[in-house]
Amino acid sequence: YINYLSDCIRLLNTGGILICDDVLFYEMIAKVRLRNKGQTTIVKRMRRFLKAVSNHQWLDTTIIPIGHGVSLSVKKRPDSSL
Repeated sequence: YINYLSDCIRLLNTGGILICDDVLFYEMIAKVRLRNKGQTTIVKRMRRFLKAVSNHQWLDTTIIPIGHGVSLSVKKRPDSSL
């Protein structure tokens, strides 16, 4: 997801909504220890994405723990203090 984030933000209109599915990756995002290297790589990348989408200056983001996790982000004006 992180590879597409900057393009999604660029293409999204102010007030537009970015919805990302499976962001909690089968509840593994919160786990400290993972079973194998493949899971570790995926989890590290998803954690990096969640940090980026949650802290981006143009996005107001909420992560909803439903299913395997959904993030909802609304694009705000760069000068907005939402």
